[in-house]
Amino acid sequence: MTSSGWREFLRVIMLSVASTALALALPILSRDFFDRALIGRDVATLVRVVLLFAAVTVAGFITNVVSGLRYTRVSADILFDMRLALYRHLQRLSPRFYARTPVGDILARVNNDVAEIQRVVSESLLAWVGNALFLAGSVGAVLWLDVQLAIVGLSLDHEPKHLFRAVLEGIAFEQAIATEAMEEQTGKAAAMIAAGGGTNSTLLMQIMASVLERPLSVSPVNEAAALGAAMLAASAIGWFASPEDAAKAMAAPPARQVDPVDALVPIYRARKEIYRDLYHATRDIHARLGAT
Repeated sequence: MTSSGWREFLRVIMLSVASTALALALPILSRDFFDRALIGRDVATLVRVVLLFAAVTVAGFITNVVSGLRYTRVSADILFDMRLALYRHLQRLSPRFYARTPVGDILARVNNDVAEIQRVVSESLLAWVGNALFLAGSVGAVLWLDVQLAIVGLSLDHEPKHLFRAVLEGIAFEQAIATEAMEEQTGKAAAMIAAGGGTNSTLLMQIMASVLERPLSVSPVNEAAALGAAMLAASAIGWFASPEDAAKAMAAPPARQVDPVDALVPIYRARKEIYRDLYHATRDIHARLGAT
């Protein structure tokens, strides 16, 4: 690969780093959204976080598109250099080689082997780089945020499965508290749609519906944030008249509905209030622990 090709490859890596940084900004914005905007009832923070959410999502989508296009160009240059080097090597071989090697074997290697390399270079390599950067960035973000967790009521009778369910219940309680804060301003939603990777967990969806005390329509879309960014981008470049029109054309209908478990609703209703008190009770304790 030429020096210009290496420079282009470095640009792709830098774009991947930028894309990873934008993706890692979302948890930080989520922290401000819940802790300051919703629970703290800070309208100014709410507006700022929502605008930053939109800006980061659009910027991440654009960065991913540009990175993918540039990487496609770089991978095409690499493959061209490989094919050129291979043909030059074949031209330098002696006639004896061609006399004892079937032409079909040579063509199979030229086509199949290079095609397999092309698949790895064009599809897998950038994904590996992006995943490695995201993993490293996620670990760094967790250490920087200094996430503090508390498990209340733990006894010797509990097993790992109980801890796992407790984590899922904590996610559902947090979602319920945030939903209540939003609905105080907007009114109760007529329906709720669950989307994202968490919908793959049947147990989480069952707990979430029971804590929220309403049915959940589960979307088949796992990458909901990316789809939302694509809708905004499609509307911005004129493919659709508005984001609403883009959503109608691009969104998939819910795949299933999850109903609350009647026996769990009153239990979770009481425990949600306990969870709400625990959050306020332990927040200062975590701050004091971090200061020592």
